[in-house]
Amino acid sequence: MRIASFILAYLWLTCCPASGQTPYYQGKTVTIIVGTGAGDLYDLYARGIALFMGKYLPGNPNIIVQNMPGAGHMIAANYVYNVAKPDGLTMGAINAGLYFEQLIGRAEVKFDWTKYNWIGNATKSPQVLYMRASSPFKTVVDV
Repeated sequence: MRIASFILAYLWLTCCPASGQTPYYQGKTVTIIVGTGAGDLYDLYARGIALFMGKYLPGNPNIIVQNMPGAGHMIAANYVYNVAKPDGLTMGAINAGLYFEQLIGRAEVKFDWTKYNWIGNATKSPQVLYMRASSPFKTVVDV
């Protein structure tokens, strides 16, 4: 009897269609914060992505771009980290090299780069690190 009940319960759970819930982004607006002024390269990337991203997110939200230039993307990065709610409705289009500012201990850095989640990149841009040959550091591990 127990096995029959288990089999019936299993069949009911796997065969019956589940009722779906409303997609999270339905009726909402996603904001992309850009660390440059309007018309700059990061702005153009963000606006290009904003044109199409809404149709690929469940619920098809509105996507807007908000420019927040200044301090080499620092103002935008600080805003995304400290002011914007961590609800998935705000993204930042900020320079990926900004983490160096945290590494060197700049007082203006009010974010923890390791707490950002990387979503993607609009371009393919290899990074090159270099230093003076007379530096005491000879490998990345030394740094």
